[in-house]
Amino acid sequence: MLLANLSFFHQQAEEYRKALANAEAKLTDFSREQGVVNPALEKEIAVRKLAEFEAEAKSAQATIAATRQSIRTLESQLATLPKRETTQVRTSDNPQLMERMKSKLLELELKRTELLTKFAPTYRPVQRSRGADCSNKPGYRNG
Repeated sequence: MLLANLSFFHQQAEEYRKALANAEAKLTDFSREQGVVNPALEKEIAVRKLAEFEAEAKSAQATIAATRQSIRTLESQLATLPKRETTQVRTSDNPQLMERMKSKLLELELKRTELLTKFAPTYRPVQRSRGADCSNKPGYRNG
């Protein structure tokens, strides 16, 4: 009877060894196919990433709440400010700009005169220089 029990246990141990080897082979194949190196390590990494994501989400929610509070504060400050009114409008000439414009106009007129001494009025650059001369345009005031 002892021999039969011993034989039974050896048979059972061999079956479990084969099942374990088969399960380990399947796990190795799965790891290789899925790119998983160590399931426990993969789980730990996933848990850490989840914790980081949750912390970032809480931080973002806190930032949103602070921003909303800041908006409410600024809106209440804006409501207490008096309305702006235009009390005076000033217009003035810029003498340096006017002087430069007059100088440029004189330069263009001299260039046109020079072109007219060398070329006929139908010559294209002469016609273009006439377009640049603003003294013949409406709204020009010699000031």
